[in-house]
Amino acid sequence: MARFESVEVRMAVKPLLMGKVQFETIKLIEPVISLEVLPDGSKNWDIQLQENAQQSQAKAQAQSQPSSTSKNGTAGQQKGSPGIALSLDNFVISNG
Repeated sequence: MARFESVEVRMAVKPLLMGKVQFETIKLIEPVISLEVLPDGSKNWDIQLQENAQQSQAKAQAQSQPSSTSKNGTAGQQKGSPGIALSLDNFVISNG
């Protein structure tokens, strides 16, 4: 679990016009992050297991669905594939 007094986010507008998200700055003000071991022994910060399960599920779905094609015969984007590029120029933690 994480709490913040506030979060400041600055995004560049021009890349949005090209279908990209570019964060110029993400600033976390007075963050408090609680790391816990749950009764079942799992850890609340261990997100790798959840991500691996989601990736496996997405891969299985992609393999079971045929690739879509447009009118000109080029392959289209499959469901579940990343549709937007993200970038981060600056990440700041203040009073944390």
